[in-house]
Amino acid sequence: ARACRRGTMAPVQHELPVAKLARLSAKLEALQPDGAGGDKRVRKRIFAAIGKLKKELLAAASADPPAEPAHKRPRPDGASQLASTATVGGAPPVAASADGKCMAKAKAKGKEVASAAGEEAEEVALLADGDVAEAARPKRAGKGKGGRKADSRGLNLEIAKLAKRKQLAGAEQLFARARAQGIADVHTYTNMINAAVRCGQLARAEALMAEMRTHGPLPNVVAFTALLKGYANVGQMEQASELVEAMLAKGAGGCPLAQPNLRTANTLLRGCARTGDVALAEATVARMEEWGCEADASSYEALLLLLCQALKVKRAKALLASLRAQPTLAHAGAEEGVPSVHPCDNAQILVSLAKAYCLLGQWESASATLQQAREALDGAVSVDELVRHRTPALPPVPGKQGTKGARAAGGHVADVHLSAKSVSTFLAHRRAEATLELETLAKTCDGRADEPAPASLLECFGHTFLFPPKSEPGSEPGSELVEVDTDALAAACAQQLSAAFGMRAYALQASGQGAGGKKAGSKGGNKQAEKQGSAESLLAAASERLRTAFSKEGRLQWRSLFQEKRANEKGAKEGGEARRLVRVEVCSGAGEWVVEHAKHDAEVADWVAMELRVDRSHQIFARMALSNLDNLAILCGDALAIFNAHVEPSSIDALCINHPQPPEWSGGVQDSEGDHLLTPSFLRALHASLRPGGTLAIVTDNLRYGRSLATSLSELGEGALFEPVEVEVSGGGEGGKGKLTAGESRLAPGEPMRVPLYEGVPPASCGYTVPASSYFHRLWDNGNRKRRFFVAVSCAAD
Repeated sequence: ARACRRGTMAPVQHELPVAKLARLSAKLEALQPDGAGGDKRVRKRIFAAIGKLKKELLAAASADPPAEPAHKRPRPDGASQLASTATVGGAPPVAASADGKCMAKAKAKGKEVASAAGEEAEEVALLADGDVAEAARPKRAGKGKGGRKADSRGLNLEIAKLAKRKQLAGAEQLFARARAQGIADVHTYTNMINAAVRCGQLARAEALMAEMRTHGPLPNVVAFTALLKGYANVGQMEQASELVEAMLAKGAGGCPLAQPNLRTANTLLRGCARTGDVALAEATVARMEEWGCEADASSYEALLLLLCQALKVKRAKALLASLRAQPTLAHAGAEEGVPSVHPCDNAQILVSLAKAYCLLGQWESASATLQQAREALDGAVSVDELVRHRTPALPPVPGKQGTKGARAAGGHVADVHLSAKSVSTFLAHRRAEATLELETLAKTCDGRADEPAPASLLECFGHTFLFPPKSEPGSEPGSELVEVDTDALAAACAQQLSAAFGMRAYALQASGQGAGGKKAGSKGGNKQAEKQGSAESLLAAASERLRTAFSKEGRLQWRSLFQEKRANEKGAKEGGEARRLVRVEVCSGAGEWVVEHAKHDAEVADWVAMELRVDRSHQIFARMALSNLDNLAILCGDALAIFNAHVEPSSIDALCINHPQPPEWSGGVQDSEGDHLLTPSFLRALHASLRPGGTLAIVTDNLRYGRSLATSLSELGEGALFEPVEVEVSGGGEGGKGKLTAGESRLAPGEPMRVPLYEGVPPASCGYTVPASSYFHRLWDNGNRKRRFFVAVSCAAD
C-alpha cells in the first residue's frame, strides 16, 4: 500500500487494500447478525478476505523503510495514472473510504496520492488489532492535515461569533479545546484577542499576545491590530505606540515581525481622535509611506479633524491645498465599495474648519469655508448611491427569480436588506446632522465680521478639565482623602488643553501675536493685545483658574469653579447664603442636551458635562463658547475615575444619564460579558456624590436594559441606597402602547419592582427642565425608535 502511494510500484487494476477493506467492512455491517438467508457463508468469506489483507499490510509495514513526509517526496510521473486506474472494472473509486477520498482528490487536481508516515503506521496498527471500521473511517482532527484545518477553521469561526456577541467565557472554552487538540493557530489567537478587547479585558488580550510571541504561533499584522484597537479604545496611546514599534522590530532574516498596514494606521488614528493626540496623528501619517501603505481618505479625515480641533487652521488649510493634487484617495479595506469622499469635498471637515475660524474670531474665513461646505453637501453622492455601493445585490441563480434565487446562490437576503436599511438611515442622518451644524454656525457668523474672538473663550478654557488617560482611578467612595499636588494636576490639564483644544493658539490670537510670537501688524490686533495682555499671561490666568478649582485633596469645588456666577435669590438656602444647584450629565456626547439645559437654568443652576472622548468634549466646548455660557463645566475622562478622585462627596443635586450604551446581548440577559458603565461600583460612586435627597435619572430606549437597571438599583447594597422618586403617571395604564404627549409618563410593561421603570421623560425635579434633543435622539427617531424608558431615584438619607 505504501509503495503504491509513493509511486515506486507500477499501477494495478484492482482496489487498494484499505479501499477494499472499507468495501468489505460496509458489506459485513449490512449482513444480518444471525446468519439468516445464507449470510453465514458470506460472512465467513469476508472474514477470510479481511485476514488475508491484514497479513499483507503487516508484511509491508515490517519490510518497507519509514516513508518520508508527503511534502518532501518527489512527485512521480505516474501519479495521475495511478489515480485514474484505482477502480474495479471501470467502477468509480470508493468515496466512503479514506483512500477513496484521496483518489478522488488526486484525480481532480492531478496531485500525488500521499499520506503522512504517521497516518500509515496508525492505519496498520488499527488493522492489526482487527478494528476494520475505524481504519476505514475518514481521518479527522489530529490525524490528517486536512482534518485539523477543517476543525481549526470551524472553531475559529465560532470564536469569532462569540467575540462579536461579547461572550468571552464561551470563547475561552473553545480556545482551551483548540489548544488541547493542538489546532490553535494564529487565527485562533487573533480571534481570542479580539474577544478580550471587545469585552474590555485588555490584560487578557495582552497575555494572549505575550503567549504568541514566546511559544505560540507568531502574531501577524491582524493580531497586532486587534490589540492596538484595544489600546486605542481606552486611550492608552503610549502603549499603542510601543506596540507599533514592537511590530517593526527586526526578526529572523532582518524583516519586521509584522509590517503595519493601512488598517493598522487608521486604527491608530482613530485612537488619536478619541484622545486628541495631534502630534501622534501627524507622525503616523508621515510614517505610512515608510510602512509601505498610502494614506487614504479616512486617514486624512482623522488628521484634518484633529488639526481643526487644535485650532491649527493654517496647517489644516495647507494640507487641504496639497491634497487637491490627489484627485483619488483609496478607502480602507473595511469600507470597500463605498465611493471615496475627497477631503476637499468632505462637508464634515469643512464645517470643523469653519468652527475653528469662529472660535478664533476669524468670521470672514468661517463664512467662506461654510459656503464651501454647503457646496460640498449639494454636490455629494446621493444616499441611495452610497447604499447601492455598500450593499450590492446578490447574484441571481439562472431560472430563479427574486429572493429565492439569491438564497439558492448561498446569500442571506434578510441580512443584506437589513444592512442596506441600516446604512441608508445612518448616512441620511449624518448628512442631516452636517447640514444642521452648518446652518447653526452660519447664524453665529451673521453680523460679526468685525468682532474679535468670543470673549468667553478664556473662561471656557478655565471650565474645561481634560484629565490625562493615564491618571489613576483615585480612592473609592468613603475612603480617607489624601493630599495631591494640585499644581501638577492643573498643569497636566492645561497641557492637554493646549495640545488638543488649541489653548495656546487662542492665546496667541487673542494677544495679537502670530505663530512665531510676533505682534500682529493690524491696528485692531494691537488694540486687542493691549486689552488682554500677552499670550503667556493669558495662559497663566487660565492655568490659575484650573488650579483654584481643586481642593488640596484634588476634589473639584463647584463654588470656586463657578466663582463669577452670582447666586440667585431663588436658589436653595444653605447656612443663610444663597446656594446654586449643581447638576451633572454623564455621557454628554456632543453636548446639545446639556447646553440647552444650562441656557434654561442660567439663573438657578450650574451644569457639568462628563464625557470620555476628547473629540466629543471639544464639541461641547465649542457649543459652550459660541453660546457664551458661564454656568457650564466640562470634565473629560473616565467617569468612574473622575467621581472617585475629583468629585466632592455629597455635592451634587441631580445626576442625569441619557442613553448609556448597554452591553450587547444575544438571546438572553446573561449572555453578554461586554464592558459597560453602569456597574454596581459605579452606581455606588454616584450615590456617594449626591446630596441627601439628590436625584439620579437614567433614560434609555432599550426596554430590557431599562428593566435590568431598575433591578440593579432595587437590589444595590445591603440597605436601600436609593429611594424611588414619585412620578405622576398621566399617560394611560401600565404598559400602554399609545403615543405619549410631552410631559406624560406611564409605567413600563413588566413585573413590578421596588424601583419602577417608567415610559416617558423624567420629571423636572430630576433636572429635566426643558425639552431638548441630541444627536442620538434624532438618530433613533429617524429609525422609528421613539419609545423612551427611565428610572428615577433619590439618595436615601443616612
